[in-house]
Amino acid sequence: MEPQEKYKMVADRVVHELMACKDLVFDVTLVDGTKGLSVTAFIKTKQSQEKLDNLKERARKAVLDAVEKTECLYLLGCSSNPFATMSLGFGCALAVMPDPDNACWDSYSKGFCSSPGSCKFQHPKHRAGLNVFFQAVKKRPVTP
Repeated sequence: MEPQEKYKMVADRVVHELMACKDLVFDVTLVDGTKGLSVTAFIKTKQSQEKLDNLKERARKAVLDAVEKTECLYLLGCSSNPFATMSLGFGCALAVMPDPDNACWDSYSKGFCSSPGSCKFQHPKHRAGLNVFFQAVKKRPVTP
């Protein structure tokens, strides 16, 4: 399976999880761009912060679960905080790890190599960003 297909599987899992929240979510879109994937959940306005936080946590768990179930796929920075908070959601980076025995584990687990220039191990070659956005709307958006 190609790296892009693996990344899309993760994004599809997030879309599925968010669409299951019919009480909060009108619709979810997935855009596959040149630098990665963007998932946008159109949520109903006037939700409590607790509900929004739970929705974001559900999306993060969907990412973790999908990565765990996808062979040779890794969530960069997973040993620290792999999810970068953004004003409208969060982002993360996914990478293919073709050979775990020869991988630079710092690159994958921390998101960076501790010995750049002298490291003899393999670093992520195929990676993609995954951004998840939450946009409040008053009614279901019109899709073309």
